[in-house]
Amino acid sequence: MMSSSNPHNKFIYFSLLFSLFLLVPSITNAVESDSLFENIRISEIDTNTEGTDVAEFVELYDGGLGNTALDGLSLVFFNGNGDKSYRAYDLDGQSTNANGYFVLCGDASQVANCNLDVSPSRNLIQNGTDGVALYIANKADFPTGTPVTTSNLLDAVVYGSSSDEGLLALSNIGNPQLVETIEGSIQRCPSGEVNPNDTNNFMVSIPSAGIENNCVTNINDVGIRFSVRAILQGAFNGTDMSDDLRVLGLIPEQEPYTERGYKVTNGQSLNTNLLLEEGDNAIVDWVLLKIHDGKNKDNIRLSQVALLQRDGDVVMPETANPEFSYDEIPAGNYYLSIHHRNHQSVISGKLALGASPVIVNFADTAYYTQGEHARLISSNKAFLWSGDSNNDNKIIAQGNANDINSLLGNILVNKNNKQANANYIVEGYLDSDINLDGKTIFSGVNNDVNSIMSNVLTHPSNDSFSANFMLIQTTP
Repeated sequence: MMSSSNPHNKFIYFSLLFSLFLLVPSITNAVESDSLFENIRISEIDTNTEGTDVAEFVELYDGGLGNTALDGLSLVFFNGNGDKSYRAYDLDGQSTNANGYFVLCGDASQVANCNLDVSPSRNLIQNGTDGVALYIANKADFPTGTPVTTSNLLDAVVYGSSSDEGLLALSNIGNPQLVETIEGSIQRCPSGEVNPNDTNNFMVSIPSAGIENNCVTNINDVGIRFSVRAILQGAFNGTDMSDDLRVLGLIPEQEPYTERGYKVTNGQSLNTNLLLEEGDNAIVDWVLLKIHDGKNKDNIRLSQVALLQRDGDVVMPETANPEFSYDEIPAGNYYLSIHHRNHQSVISGKLALGASPVIVNFADTAYYTQGEHARLISSNKAFLWSGDSNNDNKIIAQGNANDINSLLGNILVNKNNKQANANYIVEGYLDSDINLDGKTIFSGVNNDVNSIMSNVLTHPSNDSFSANFMLIQTTP
């Protein structure tokens, strides 16, 4: 026992206690740090894609917890030639999404659900033999040329056709080295398997960035599933879309796109009972969906007519089912576009479609679409631009082939407008009815001209507010 009469001993005793007091929080923080990341693993990597490798990515998964902060983590890429690092990326400020996934890529326009777009855009990840590792560390800890280390290692995947003992130190002893193909990605199966550094749970399958891993051995065994949401600017009333065309009995039973020059491969007529539905599920109008090949957007795999509901859901015309399912189309990378007869179409970024349904939400301002200002963004919503009254994929207020003249022409030549009066109101299912209220109006209340002119004058790219500005659609 320490003598209480010795002041020197007391000083030493309390100094030791104070030191231990300072040490406890450090130990606690280290334990908490490890526990924060205990479910985060590398879930999928795509290191070898078609062409110039623009669609490579690394996906992390937190086991389904969702919205897990990734502060304090770094992804490090190792070169098998010398077993040293060649890239590193801090994940500070990043987090998994609501479903638990996080995707790092080199080009967000080529990779579905990419959360962090980094450089370079091409050849982000070497084809192998190489490795990808997740560390509880900072990027600064891994300058280019840093040797392989297992210190603070959270997870790692080693891939390539040639064995590399130096890189395999990142994996558990006896684990296989993985070999990828151009068509597939290396993915943990199932997604939620959390054994660290264990490649026994990986397989090569259909790329599925940001969604549940496909985990199938034969690409042709899996079809595709998706749902779509969109808002038409013309029909929007400030709260949702109006269903005036339905109320007035103007929505045709047969789809309207074939006669307008579109090629339609799926669905031609609707179940008329669906027109009796009111409220959020009331039908606004026909739309057309196109599935584009992931390697060539001009190659249309399928064109599906569908119905748009007031709340933005796009549904099958026979059943009102919001899920589109095609077993005949193999899982893989695709683009999806939505078209309307007098609105400009929009196309998504590259999508990894497979057995797990994917939501393509064109109404969400944060959802990636191709092309600058491809949608009108207003009031925290994204809209398809209205005003293409002559179906030429442009919105023009003045000059040749302008949409206002086309609209006026429909009014002046209407057989019931005996006096060729510009103020005459034409009723019917017409492309010149820009606001989809069942009436084509040139001037006065609820006229269709104002929305065309407004979109031209106030378009974000029209810096000079020129009435001659044109909105040109770029979707195939």
